[in-house]
Amino acid sequence: MLFFFCQKKKKTPGIFQILPKQCTLFVNKEVLYMLTVGVALWLCGFIFIDHEKEAEAVEIISATEDTMLQDNLRIWAFSEGHRTGETTLEPLQREAIHLAVKAQVPIIPVVMSSYKPFFNMKTNKFISGDITIKILSPVKTQGLRPGDIPDLTDRVWGTILSNFHELSGEGGGATG
Repeated sequence: MLFFFCQKKKKTPGIFQILPKQCTLFVNKEVLYMLTVGVALWLCGFIFIDHEKEAEAVEIISATEDTMLQDNLRIWAFSEGHRTGETTLEPLQREAIHLAVKAQVPIIPVVMSSYKPFFNMKTNKFISGDITIKILSPVKTQGLRPGDIPDLTDRVWGTILSNFHELSGEGGGATG
């Protein structure tokens, strides 16, 4: 299974509340160089991808597909590591959609409400608050081919974005 987890701002605190067994994450390779955090994530078996080096990313994704199918491994992919503003999310990375289609495994979108009500962007600190996590219906990839990826990406992204705005109590403006 391929999970997409989308939320605004800092990701890590909420994710470990719902991370399933036999699951690992795609993370940007640059995180590997964040000393203690990078080492901890590497020891946890996270999959590091450099989106700038497409050939390397494709090779890692191909190896991931084999492991995923052999070991019943689940992959958790985020929409994007960077956020562009107060109420927008970056679009999905297509590498993960390619992996799901190639492996013919379902995509399970997971959406977390915004941290905006209890995250102070100026001080980069949290105060007490609640988040809502919503696990959406699986999106089947069986029978899909690489040519279907752009439409599939748009469809999954549209569902994620509308649910994000709904959970966050924001107007459903399609930003991102």
